[in-house]
Amino acid sequence: MRRLSPRRRRGPGRRPWPDAVWGLGGQVALGLALGLVWLVTSPRPAARWMGAFWYAESDVGFGAAQDVRFALLTVFPGLAAGAWLVWRSTAAQPIRRVGCWLAGAALGALACWLTAGALSGAFAAPAVGDQAAAAPVALTSYGLLALWPFAAALAFTLALLARASLGRAW
Repeated sequence: MRRLSPRRRRGPGRRPWPDAVWGLGGQVALGLALGLVWLVTSPRPAARWMGAFWYAESDVGFGAAQDVRFALLTVFPGLAAGAWLVWRSTAAQPIRRVGCWLAGAALGALACWLTAGALSGAFAAPAVGDQAAAAPVALTSYGLLALWPFAAALAFTLALLARASLGRAW
């Protein structure tokens, strides 16, 4: 009888690709789509291009409104990712699986921010002189980039604690 080495052993814990595909790739793709949604739904003030920077004519509340839209768009996928991770979790290599999903959440938030920022700058034609254009979408609080992975970790932890309080193992 031939024994398989630990590296070649097959079983439920030897499948890293579904976690990588769904945990990383799926959340980055969702971040790209949410970046487009954030770009379309965010209020943008009228601004003028001054040669090196955008000068917003009235910036009262627009930065906060853009931050709130970004927060609302990223907290719900984070909560869903954490709940999905607990629902689909098994005892096979939980650290790798959780790490993969949290890295995917962080990359999804970055993809959302960078997509909206790049496309809003590309679509806003630089208005020179008396013409005004819509200012690019931007975050004023960069701490919101951690909201998606934090929500995923919070949902994962709370669901795992609820599962343990009911007497079910990992």
